[in-house]
Amino acid sequence: MPRNVVLFDFDGLLVDTEYPAYEAWCTIYSEHQQTLPLEKWVAAVGTWHGFDVVGYLSELTGKSFDRDALFARKEKLKASACDSAPAMKGAIERMREAKSLGWRIGVVSTSDLEWVSTHLRRVGLHAFPEILVTRENVKNVKPHPEPYLTAASLLGVGAQNCVVFEDSLNGIKAAKAAGMYAVAVPNKVTSFLGFTEADRRVESLAQITLRELAGF
Repeated sequence: MPRNVVLFDFDGLLVDTEYPAYEAWCTIYSEHQQTLPLEKWVAAVGTWHGFDVVGYLSELTGKSFDRDALFARKEKLKASACDSAPAMKGAIERMREAKSLGWRIGVVSTSDLEWVSTHLRRVGLHAFPEILVTRENVKNVKPHPEPYLTAASLLGVGAQNCVVFEDSLNGIKAAKAAGMYAVAVPNKVTSFLGFTEADRRVESLAQITLRELAGF
């Protein structure tokens, strides 16, 4: 079966929202005279409960924290950086290429619909995806395959038709568990990871074309 569907992750792949999230938590940790190692934080990337960032701060300080208050502060710090973040290198080009080839396009994210749709619109990518699968659409987020299987179901295609672009290990695991071809596109938060489960690794969406993945 030909590959003619492309599914993009969102955070850290289409827009660099991952590093601002890490920086926001680093700011909060520094306010309590602590540091948050990237090697710890990366477990949270691409999923929802991969790392207990508040629990770890409590462990380091011996104090309890208002979880909701810390997350609200993180979101405020993160938003100020993300609101001016451009589309990542190659994102617009790959979307345009998919459209020109007649490929179907989806975005599959662990974030919520409002976050994803707002930023897609802000950077001019909102008109390309046919579907958006966000955490509201599934019971299980990445690394579970449900988000990608849901996308394939909504599009009425098989897993073998799909090419997935992901920046996180959790995302790659989800795509491979769904039986899809997975391309790792690390960012500065995930670049030190091995991505051995990925079918291919590139440094940006500008370094690969859908034509070569389809075998044209």
